[in-house]
Amino acid sequence: MAAKDGRVLIGAPVPGPPGEGLLTDAVLAAVLGRVAACTEDELVARARELLTRTQRERPHRQHAGVAAMEVLLAEGRRRGCPELLGSLLRYAAVTRLATHTPLVQADPVLDELTRHTTRYGMTVLLADAHALRARRSVLAGTEEAALADAATAIALLADPEPPKDQDRQRWERSLAAALTDLGLVLTQLGAHELADEVLQRSDRHLQVTAGSMELLVNGLNRLRLLLSWGLRLERAGHEEQAVERFHHAARIGRAIEPLWRISMFNSNDRPPAEQCAVLGAAPALADPGAEHIERLRALSTIANFSSDRIMVGIALGRCLEVCGSTADALDALAETRDGIRDEPVRSEPMLQLALSRELARLQEALTPVGPRTRPIRDYAVALEAEMWSLRQARIAAMRTQAEHLRLTREHGTMTAQALSDPLTGLPNRRALDQHLRRALSSPEGRACAVAMVDLDGFKVVNDRHSHATGDEVLRAVAGALRAALRSDDTVARYGGDEFVVLLPGTAAAAAGAALERAVQAVAALPVQIGAGVTLSAGVVAVSDSDDPDSILARADSAMYRAKRLGGNRVNVEQTDRPDGARPGRRVGT
Repeated sequence: MAAKDGRVLIGAPVPGPPGEGLLTDAVLAAVLGRVAACTEDELVARARELLTRTQRERPHRQHAGVAAMEVLLAEGRRRGCPELLGSLLRYAAVTRLATHTPLVQADPVLDELTRHTTRYGMTVLLADAHALRARRSVLAGTEEAALADAATAIALLADPEPPKDQDRQRWERSLAAALTDLGLVLTQLGAHELADEVLQRSDRHLQVTAGSMELLVNGLNRLRLLLSWGLRLERAGHEEQAVERFHHAARIGRAIEPLWRISMFNSNDRPPAEQCAVLGAAPALADPGAEHIERLRALSTIANFSSDRIMVGIALGRCLEVCGSTADALDALAETRDGIRDEPVRSEPMLQLALSRELARLQEALTPVGPRTRPIRDYAVALEAEMWSLRQARIAAMRTQAEHLRLTREHGTMTAQALSDPLTGLPNRRALDQHLRRALSSPEGRACAVAMVDLDGFKVVNDRHSHATGDEVLRAVAGALRAALRSDDTVARYGGDEFVVLLPGTAAAAAGAALERAVQAVAALPVQIGAGVTLSAGVVAVSDSDDPDSILARADSAMYRAKRLGGNRVNVEQTDRPDGARPGRRVGT
């Protein structure tokens, strides 16, 4: 299958090595080995490496990376930690969008990422989800939808606050990734000024936490943006500004070459500019000359992505033109055009137009301008000016929409914060009371069940370890509870290590079965995640005479009976027993 333009979301597209690819069987075995024993940070690090290798692998091998990412994602779902699952969903979505995977296969992961981050109030990852949805729309050729999602991402990332309970370095890394994804899709949309601002913000956050590999990838992203921007400025007649962008790109290229040499991308002893298309094209566009021609010809044969081939083709054409070989330059550009003509996805139309402009310019250089050709040239200039104005207007509209969304969200956030538990992201006790009263006020509301859930052994965790460890356990348990239940079930933190679950339209027996799944999920958490805690749950059916206080009191009594029977079980209240309850069944025995 032909390589598709711009499929790389966290790194500028670079050619794969000519021999064995980066995604060898040994690498896959190392990435997937002992996954269940990995810490959360180790799982995310493996996903990051897997994505980097997969997006640079030869097309026929990329499916192996996509499948391996599914294994990591399944482990994240099993553990139920919201933060971990959100990160792995993001990597899984990017892997599908950055490879030769059919776009429809990215949709379920993007939908799950959006739902998950919305449910848990993960602002940065939600913004990333919208940036990736915009990327998907660009690939599908629906630019209006892409602009709307990009505006939402801009609004969400306008001034994000790090959660008080989250590791600051993790948050910085997540924010940098979201900004990178947004910056890249803005580049594809031709919003170069805004993309530059966003990628510079990403770079500032990466300086806090990033290793050399991430700094290299971000440098390649900036370089690619500047080259695309320069070509766009040329089309609008802003020649001096375009030259500034090309020279800036060349400086960035020289600065990141040492990072290339120590990276996994470096496949041989040749200079980085002979291995990476954008590193080779930048100095040639800045200062065209004969010294670049041989390198650019070689790069044109190994560049995997059409965006790379366009940049290399234009750079090669200009070098040949400077040397007086205008006809050869035209042939080189025609070969580039023919090589990408049949590709089904055109994710960066700006570069496609830059290539067409370059072909027309060289053709005109070989054809004397006369009365018949001058009107065509004048028409092209006028059309370019109109397109520039239209593009600037659309970017301004996107900025306005983003600001409107930001103000609307800022107002809504104040209300949401008052109803959310800051540690777990779940509804708090105040929100639970609203849910209960709403349920009881509707005719259908009384056909529901309520469960009180308490952790077994949680005091030991705080005593033997620390309250910080206890907080991590509470977040993991909250995630496992949320993941084990239906999307329309309400899971709230009641206080301390107690949770309440409201299951609308559910009989007590069915609610008990649902809670048993949750108890099993928590009992199955690895020790390093769940610290060995289990759950005791008491389930009651809502009666006509109930109010919120009486419901919670009965659920609390049912839960304590489960604890007295040994914990790690669900006790469902049965009104036909003299004491109003039946013995709970221990889970997993």
